[in-house]
Amino acid sequence: MQSPITEESNDLSTTIDDVDTIEIVNILQNCDKEIFSGWKKYKSDSIFSPNIIQTISNLSKVISDIVSSDEKICIVISGCGTSGRISFLVSRFFQDRINRDNLKIRYIIAGGDLALFTPQEAPEDDPKKGKNCLLKATEGFNKVIFIGVTCGLSAPFVAGQLDYCLNNTDKFIPVLIGFNPINLARNSKIEDWDKTFLNVAERMAEYSQNGLAFVVNPIVGPEPITGSSRMKSGTATIILLYTILATALNENNINRETLIEKALKEAEKANALAYTQKSPIAKGINICGEALNREGRICYVGKELVGFMGLMDASECVPTFGADIYDIFGYVKNGYKFLNNVEGDLSFKADISLEYFIQFVAPKLTAYDVIVFLTPDKITVNSLNGCPAKKILITFSKDDLDINLLEFSVVINLPIGNFDNANSWTMQLVIKAVCNALSTGAHIMKGKVYKNRMIDVRVSNNKLFFRSLNLIKTFGKCNDEMAKECLLKAIYEVNSLNQEILSLPISSHIEKATAMGKVVPTAIIICLTNCSSEEAKSMLQETPMIRHAIRLLCNKR
Repeated sequence: MQSPITEESNDLSTTIDDVDTIEIVNILQNCDKEIFSGWKKYKSDSIFSPNIIQTISNLSKVISDIVSSDEKICIVISGCGTSGRISFLVSRFFQDRINRDNLKIRYIIAGGDLALFTPQEAPEDDPKKGKNCLLKATEGFNKVIFIGVTCGLSAPFVAGQLDYCLNNTDKFIPVLIGFNPINLARNSKIEDWDKTFLNVAERMAEYSQNGLAFVVNPIVGPEPITGSSRMKSGTATIILLYTILATALNENNINRETLIEKALKEAEKANALAYTQKSPIAKGINICGEALNREGRICYVGKELVGFMGLMDASECVPTFGADIYDIFGYVKNGYKFLNNVEGDLSFKADISLEYFIQFVAPKLTAYDVIVFLTPDKITVNSLNGCPAKKILITFSKDDLDINLLEFSVVINLPIGNFDNANSWTMQLVIKAVCNALSTGAHIMKGKVYKNRMIDVRVSNNKLFFRSLNLIKTFGKCNDEMAKECLLKAIYEVNSLNQEILSLPISSHIEKATAMGKVVPTAIIICLTNCSSEEAKSMLQETPMIRHAIRLLCNKR
């Protein structure tokens, strides 16, 4: 049985944990190129394929026709984790730019607004919550274009929303965006539901034949870090959403296919621009990696939607690498006031404002910490002049900043060229690529990656539970039954499993494991050595570089 492409290992990145930081950047660039060129036998299904362009064209025409009516129209973009954050990003961008009283563009993110900058993974597994969130967001509208994003065609939260739309096509036009073929959608049982995602995806494909639904699923190839959909899939999601909506809402009489191809080429150009400064990016990775290895913090600070890219990148490091929530954190100028999020000011739960950072966080930073400035203004830079943390500057025009560049350990200067401005969606792609490189490279240096696999996965939702089992099977060289046994031993910190543990549902295992670190590495060591859970944890304390521990154990066998 073929694995979903989004969960496969990418041949281009199998040595990413064994090379210097310049080569890490080269590998990330080569993997990103597959977004546009396609991957292996699926090259004809790339983002530039005639089939994808035609589907986007047909969809944008339907949206354009609907929003031209006098009815109350709502475009809803929904997703979990990275997909939900991108849903917010894109909806915020277009809502600020449309001039139609009858049209609203809204976002839904599983777990609510806290999930915009802190992981709230468990709601991803609940199709009923997804449906209820959709009903709340679309109450009072005559017609709804619903765009559900799930990179692996796997999120139950989105499946519940799409399923409801398919049952109510008089009001809803459902759109599925993902990066696997339909036949590779997840076919695992969803708790307390009577369908799998594959059932919903197949029905979406059926309804798309007569224009009642749309499926946009180019094949962009596996991620550079296996299963890390925040990277290539996240980039491709931004490209598709902006292209679809920009084309649909364009009021100029221009050929749709021409507009689509132009947008895709601009995206390709922006992605290439991110990698024109490989040496300073590599130096930035070294600085960030040293910070994490010394128990330091990495803080992104910025403004507007470019600043939000730092929030997004930071939030993804917790489930991806098992990082502590404050290992990497983002702050944006004017915080929730700028975000204008549905749930309003959540400062009582987590303050994300740049003003809070300057007043309360920066004074506590040390030389072990790092501040990454995302296109800052002079006032922000000057207010942090005395801070002992190392500083990295990402800018599109260092000559216009009128600041002392000697304050910075690294300056990553990305010339804008013919792009509009630093808040254009193409510039967001550039910032995303650089932030992804910094945080990914830093965690590689911390030993969170073996070959191109994330080993220290936080088992915080259904998707990551099954990914953990696959990692244990692969590196523990065992079957499904043994992988699950070792995973449960690591979660419950026991040497044998009683019937009470074995009879619990997966959701209970996830609830127990969510707050735990190094669950998967512990399980792999148990599997390889047949040692106790306590012994495995002790070994990881002595040899924190996980890939070294695994190699050592493999050599002993």
